[in-house]
Amino acid sequence: AALKTGLPCDKLIRKQSCRYFYLGKESAVMGLSLKKCTIQDVCVLRELSIKTYFETFAPFNTPENMDAYLKNAFGREELCRQLEDSNSEFFLLLADGKPAGYIKLNEAASQTDIHDKNSLEIERIYVSSEFQGCGLGSALMNLALETARERGRACTIGPIIHNRQVVQRL
Repeated sequence: AALKTGLPCDKLIRKQSCRYFYLGKESAVMGLSLKKCTIQDVCVLRELSIKTYFETFAPFNTPENMDAYLKNAFGREELCRQLEDSNSEFFLLLADGKPAGYIKLNEAASQTDIHDKNSLEIERIYVSSEFQGCGLGSALMNLALETARERGRACTIGPIIHNRQVVQRL
């Protein structure tokens, strides 16, 4: 199934290397699929988490700090714990079957910031560098907004507020 970005056509195609996009009747993104993660996806999720976090934050940290954080935050056991948490959901975005990004959404009990039962928190929204600038982050953001709307919740932004790239695009 196609994932709708909800973006105007002029913003949907922003660079030629984004071969995944075409302008269909509903500005659909072809070649993309969305998968709700289960415990069976832990290895793919771990690899993508480490890759995208490193791409984004390595220039601002020492190698020692990066190693420590990556082992702690994206260790197999930690990700398994998060995947088994009924108040958290991970959605993996695949481009022609290849992991391109993901989003992590939290209900109140698992939120990192305000712990509001009337909100859905976006804790993580990661897109691999080779897919950035193609509208995939916007597609994931739209997924979060639609999920919050369906559940009658407000959508809040957790720790990603410290990622300048995300904030500039909001």
